[in-house]
Amino acid sequence: MTIQRTLCTIATIVLLFVPPGAGQNAITARVDDYVKAEMQKEHIPGLSLAVIKAGRITLAKGYGLANVEHQVPVKPETIFQSGSVGKQFTTSISAATTQKMNC
Repeated sequence: MTIQRTLCTIATIVLLFVPPGAGQNAITARVDDYVKAEMQKEHIPGLSLAVIKAGRITLAKGYGLANVEHQVPVKPETIFQSGSVGKQFTTSISAATTQKMNC
C-alpha cells in the first residue's frame, strides 16, 4: 500500500467508522491505534494528521519522527517536503476545477 493510499484509508476510517456523537477521546484512541498500526506495517517514520469536519479542525496530531537521524518528533505543525506527491494533488485539483467549470 502506498503512503497516499494509507493516508486516504486513515481519513476514510475516521469519517466512516467513528459514530456521530462519539466522545473525542474515543475518536482519538481509534485513530491513534489505526495510524500507529499502519505506520508500522508500511514503515512510515512519521506523519502529521488533521481531521476537518464542517470547516473546523476536530483532530490535529503528529505521529512518529520528522527526522529519524536526530529523533525529532512530528508535531501537528510539522511541515514535510511533498516531493512528487505535490504533482498528484495539483493534477487532482486541476481536474476537479475543470470539471466544475464544465470545460
